[in-house]
Amino acid sequence: MFGCKRLLLRERISEHLRVCSASVVHCGMQWNRQLLNKAAKKRFKKIVKGFEPMKNCDFSDQDLDVISALQDQNEIRRAYRTKRSVRQLQRNYFTPVNPLLPLRIFDETEEFLEVDSSDDELRKNELELKKKKSPFDGCYLCKLEPGFQHLHVLGCMSTQNVDETPSAESKNQLMESRPDFYQNYGLFVDRCAHFINAYHPKGFIYDWVREMHTFICGHVVRREEFSNHHLYHAHLQQLLDADACVRCPLWRDGCKFVTAKLKPTKGRIRFNDYLGIFVHEPVPMPLSPGDSKPVATSLLGWKLVLPYLDSASLKCLSATNSHHRHMVQNLCYDQTVVSIDWVRIQKNEQSVWIQAGYKRNFSSVQSSIEWIVVPASELSRHLASCPFNKVHKYEDERINLSEWHGVNFGDPESLKTRNNRLHLLS
Repeated sequence: MFGCKRLLLRERISEHLRVCSASVVHCGMQWNRQLLNKAAKKRFKKIVKGFEPMKNCDFSDQDLDVISALQDQNEIRRAYRTKRSVRQLQRNYFTPVNPLLPLRIFDETEEFLEVDSSDDELRKNELELKKKKSPFDGCYLCKLEPGFQHLHVLGCMSTQNVDETPSAESKNQLMESRPDFYQNYGLFVDRCAHFINAYHPKGFIYDWVREMHTFICGHVVRREEFSNHHLYHAHLQQLLDADACVRCPLWRDGCKFVTAKLKPTKGRIRFNDYLGIFVHEPVPMPLSPGDSKPVATSLLGWKLVLPYLDSASLKCLSATNSHHRHMVQNLCYDQTVVSIDWVRIQKNEQSVWIQAGYKRNFSSVQSSIEWIVVPASELSRHLASCPFNKVHKYEDERINLSEWHGVNFGDPESLKTRNNRLHLLS
């Protein structure tokens, strides 16, 4: 029923299900990434629709956090090129504003109108509240109970209508409101990813959730490999903007220095374009001058090498050419993953999904990575010579706090008088 063609005795079915290729798990790990601000969102939409050119930016393999943000930004770009009606159909209770990415249905549009039709621009009630300067505008507690008084709203009862139409100069400033770091890399989304509970509605409850986009992994992995795949999210993805990729504290000003607190014991972490994930690249073994000849790809050589490769390596190897794919899938048949191939067709003027067959391939799961802690000496040396670390020297005279409070800590009589005062107060 699910693609496994093995014929077994009934008493051995339980043992086979542990390693069955059709016994798969769809990863439901979710993470969130927000756009920097509304001005960045409007400009990003203009770039996506082709009204403004996209800036080409260079980055190195060590900029893991930038690569991760660019991957999510490209997914948002694909969503913005889809019809708004198609995106609205894919919303749910937990993502009522922005649908879950990547989209299940893409309907890319070639022609766009230079009109921003986002929900936040269509919320007339919110615009009216901002013009009236309502005391509960932007406060979630006040919206729930308007009669409940807060200290932060006292004195904010002004209801004068103020002309908030921005000028042309202020519009240009809003367009460049992104920090220098984001402009250098062409980023319109936050460098750091957020991990909000999947069952928490990402709607208009808080101001900072309005530009939030939710992503789902959706990888199909073997049931026996799910633990290693979970470690990828827990030990690698969540460390990209923390320990695996440490930036200079002045990175917002444009400093591109990057280091790491945690590194693999052997090799490095890099992004694999084919797999679409971050992988551990081990250190290649040095070859002597006599071993520079290509390795013979005989059947014996395949049988000796393939047992030491994980599923991600087998998937990359099978994508080299058709001969490698046929050889690897035949020799490592038990390590493949079988999934149903769903095809969308039009039937009776409606879109329906039908089962077109089964797909057999390898998963993108790597074996677990061993990490080591790296000292922070490299970051300390950089801060001493960082060009963005501008030291401000103040020439004002120092203030003696003891004399300013009327106590001279160098005089025993003054200290005795102070202690007596404290004793009487106690």
